[in-house]
Amino acid sequence: TVSATGSATVSATGSATVSATGSATVRAYGSATVSATGSATVSAYDSATVRAYGSATVSATKYVAIHLHSQRVTHDGNGHIIDVTAINLDNPADWCDYHGIHIENDIAYLYKAVGDDWNSNFKHNGQHTSYAPGTTPEAADWNTTRDCGNGLHFSPSPVHALAYRPDATKFLKCGVRLDEIVTLDDKVKARRVVVACVEVDEHAREIQAVQA
Repeated sequence: TVSATGSATVSATGSATVSATGSATVRAYGSATVSATGSATVSAYDSATVRAYGSATVSATKYVAIHLHSQRVTHDGNGHIIDVTAINLDNPADWCDYHGIHIENDIAYLYKAVGDDWNSNFKHNGQHTSYAPGTTPEAADWNTTRDCGNGLHFSPSPVHALAYRPDATKFLKCGVRLDEIVTLDDKVKARRVVVACVEVDEHAREIQAVQA
């Protein structure tokens, strides 16, 4: 795993992962994965994957997957282009579709990482919110502004949730109304849980089902 900044030059092979910013230059081979931002330049070969942001420049062979996250990216068009710039991730339905969220009867099933006490690590009106199995918590301070806070926060997977709670020991799957979601980049906030929280493992498998 390499983080390349400034005018660094990196050659990545095998299953290497590279994050390139500034004016860094990366040559990626094998099944390497590159995330390029700023004015980084990437030459990708074999079955490499490139995620391109900002004004990055990408040159690729035809079996390379290029995920375009900015309309300012320059590419030679030889790779397999996956253009996500037109996706409106402010729209809850599009956000869920992008992240592969299961939706049933307009209920989206999202994930929360908590501690042994089932509580979140942030307080609402001075109190921690419990996500204990079987409960349906609700945010007393709910507000639809597109900012953190003023709602219950959820992630598209337990792994995503872990990034916001690195010391988490438990994970929950919770059903929230699609029309009560506000998207916040790689997470969302919601007014309440309407389908009770269920304990899952880090692979999103229900604990009771795994034990059975």
